[in-house]
Amino acid sequence: SLGSKTKQGFPWKGGLIFAMPSLVILQVFDKSTMLTLAVSFIAILYLASCAVDIKKKGLDVYNIMGVISSLLMLYNVSLYILGLMVSIYLIGYTIKLINRKVLI
Repeated sequence: SLGSKTKQGFPWKGGLIFAMPSLVILQVFDKSTMLTLAVSFIAILYLASCAVDIKKKGLDVYNIMGVISSLLMLYNVSLYILGLMVSIYLIGYTIKLINRKVLI
């Protein structure tokens, strides 16, 4: 399984599988694209975090501000970056499903 760990607790198979596409991405895209991609990932994760917090604790001012700021960050991102980001998420999700043997 991808979760096989070393004695120190590092999941080396999963780390190796995800390191390879990361190296390709770093070689293919320029610095401005990488920066935009990183900010987009952070915005999506923050948006998801706010959604979970809203579901658990209810709506408050901080969650509203978090959702609005995340959406504003994503509003200024090009469709190319959003498509790339969604593709990376889908690849990771597919690998997760394969690892759980849901797709096989």
